[in-house]
Amino acid sequence: MLYLLLLLLLLLLLRLLLLLLLQLKLLLFPLLSLLFQLFLDFVNFLRQQVIVLGTRIRHLIHVPFDLLGVRNEIVHAFVEHGRRIR
Repeated sequence: MLYLLLLLLLLLLLRLLLLLLLQLKLLLFPLLSLLFQLFLDFVNFLRQQVIVLGTRIRHLIHVPFDLLGVRNEIVHAFVEHGRRIR
């Protein structure tokens, strides 16, 4: 849940920064590129943390994977695979 809140906060900050830059008519592409890369790194970090959490916290698996567009069949397959390993 904490990761979801951090993701929403990051999206809000990116949107506010973009609006500010557009109002000032300063299109700083390197800065926007850096912010977008940071956002992608954060999403990648989220994916890694979800896998580390494993099957014991099943609802935390669904939220980030749904944000990334992964279908529930893949999530259930991951959960079942994790149960067989343990």
